[in-house]
Amino acid sequence: MVGQEILIKLTLMRSSTRRCPCCGDFGNLRFSSKVDDSLFSSRSYSSRKIPELMHYPYLECVNCRTLFVENLPSSEFLQSSYNKAEFVSGKDSGYAAQTYFDQLSRMNLLNHGKLLDIGCSDGAFISKVESESVMNVLGIEPSLQAIENADVTVRDKIHHTTLERFEGESEFNVVTCCQTVEHLNDLDGLIAKSKKLLVNQGHLVLVCHDRFSIVNRILGEKSPIFDIEHLQILNKAGVKWLLKRHGFVDVKVRPISNKYPIAYWLLLSPIPKVAKHFIDVRRDSWYFSWGIRIRVGNLIAVGKQASE
Repeated sequence: MVGQEILIKLTLMRSSTRRCPCCGDFGNLRFSSKVDDSLFSSRSYSSRKIPELMHYPYLECVNCRTLFVENLPSSEFLQSSYNKAEFVSGKDSGYAAQTYFDQLSRMNLLNHGKLLDIGCSDGAFISKVESESVMNVLGIEPSLQAIENADVTVRDKIHHTTLERFEGESEFNVVTCCQTVEHLNDLDGLIAKSKKLLVNQGHLVLVCHDRFSIVNRILGEKSPIFDIEHLQILNKAGVKWLLKRHGFVDVKVRPISNKYPIAYWLLLSPIPKVAKHFIDVRRDSWYFSWGIRIRVGNLIAVGKQASE
């Protein structure tokens, strides 16, 4: 079955001379392909999995130094892969939701109106926003298993679709896309569509990996950001270019820390696989569930829709 899916993946690859998805400049080959067909599984397109450290060849932008894949998987392949992806841990998504909620609260972005979360997984973040703010919420998520694990209070507010197929009007005060921009084969389309969905002076919030954080510099290709799912890996300069190029104003980009259970951090660290598998089957045990806050290399970027 895995072999058949790999053949489908290769068939659906579409070739293009791609430019940097952030600034539009050219790229040179920086990292060669590392793909092991035997490692593909139902978890390959799951969030918070044990890192497989596989990736397509990455080009590096000559301007902003964003890494990006030139030959992109098709939308059909990505939709199918995420639709079948195994949902790994709701506890981790709960911790992430608290981090995102705290960040947006500090920026006074949860005071009124409607919020759309793109790639909302099990809806932990929109559930948090709905229960602890005055915002009305909606989510978009391509994974059925993630939606099935959503709290019943928000499950009917999650659209099982992709952004490009989502039908919506310009009515959202805030659009969020947290740890999702790396996974998209049309980053320009995400920003352009998000802009259309925002009301005048609405805000787009992105959370992404920082290729140049200290941890990621030290780990290099052993960092979990090098992943078959990640079609681009951004940095401060790249994400700022991206938002400004699409006309967003008052753009701010800064690093954030994340709080996750001990098990999550250990599974991402470069420890032996046998230890990771031992932890993985026990990740919900109390002794692996204590939350620890660490700044490991994530960025939050916020841009405002310019006044008409």
